[in-house]
Amino acid sequence: MALESFWVELAGIGHQSVKVTAAGGSVLRPQWFAPFLADRGTRKPSPHTIKAYRQDFDAIAALIVGSKGDLAAMSLGDITTKAMRGAFAQYAETHKAASIQRCWSTWNVLCAFLYTSDLIPANPMPQVGRPKIAKTLPKGCPRRRFKRCSRRSIRSPSGVPATGWNVIAR
Repeated sequence: MALESFWVELAGIGHQSVKVTAAGGSVLRPQWFAPFLADRGTRKPSPHTIKAYRQDFDAIAALIVGSKGDLAAMSLGDITTKAMRGAFAQYAETHKAASIQRCWSTWNVLCAFLYTSDLIPANPMPQVGRPKIAKTLPKGCPRRRFKRCSRRSIRSPSGVPATGWNVIAR
């Protein structure tokens, strides 16, 4: 059996589903999502990461299919640039930038996996906008601490403050 036909048969092109039971109850997801989680599992992510993959998938899939209760109805044909843009626009209305960024990243990895498995014609995520996370700046060092540290660093082993001349003479 060729690899492509294996993935297509395994994926079921969105018509079969896999029931996943979690602490929050059972959720039906499309069968094509299971090989993605298996692939991610080979990288030994933490249980929290796998949970985040599922949550991010569920959030966007529910917006695409229109119901949290029928995620298994999502077919691979539903993954289009237009659908993804619409779903992420809705998701952005109720979530912070960091959550949107993480969800976008999950879907980008998922779509790249589906694309490289020849299950979708292209990865739509590069055409879906994502927020830029503000870069944090390092905290400044208080002047008093800086002076204390700089004085300590320029003393010689004998305790005499080092000057330019006696540092060179060493």
